[in-house]
Amino acid sequence: MKKQDQVLSRNGQDSKVDCVLDKGNPLPTFKWEYQNMVCPDFDTRKCQPVETQWMPVPERVILTPKQKPTNRSIIKVQSDQTAALYRCQAFNNLGSDSDVIKFVRRGKKMLSVLAINNF
Repeated sequence: MKKQDQVLSRNGQDSKVDCVLDKGNPLPTFKWEYQNMVCPDFDTRKCQPVETQWMPVPERVILTPKQKPTNRSIIKVQSDQTAALYRCQAFNNLGSDSDVIKFVRRGKKMLSVLAINNF
């Protein structure tokens, strides 16, 4: 699975988070979960998921057909969603893989500062 650490988005904009599998035969199906993210000192590098707090992503925001095997799954993040952790899991009859993605919403100036500091 192509791992992505973080997705940055501007305040007030709908956004997308995607999960891409490099290779898989047969193609997998995907499952999405999320949890709200509260970071110490607003430092996203210190944010870690709590295993017991994962909740299913509502089906209405999953843009790829559910239960259809594919190598990419996309969800829509509503403009009012604040920082969150998203976990995508890919499953086929040979195994599974997963990735946790930090979704961070910032104003225009903070967005460019975060992009410089985190990459």
